[in-house]
Amino acid sequence: MGEFKTGGFRLALQAGVPILPVSIRGTDHMLARDTWRYNPGVARVHIGAPLPTAGRGPDDLAQLMAETRVALQRGLDA
Repeated sequence: MGEFKTGGFRLALQAGVPILPVSIRGTDHMLARDTWRYNPGVARVHIGAPLPTAGRGPDDLAQLMAETRVALQRGLDA
């Protein structure tokens, strides 16, 4: 999992909407980086519980990003 950008998290905090962690596993071999050729396979999608942002502010940004990373990793491990 790569580094998160803060923009989407800031927007969610401003709007007071929850973040929905969605993990997708199994697609890395379906489309290799060096080709446009698709390979058959099975992708698994895990939709985690929404992470609330209501009542949180800009000071909670790092914590929200950390919670999201944990939720996404949990979905990848499922």
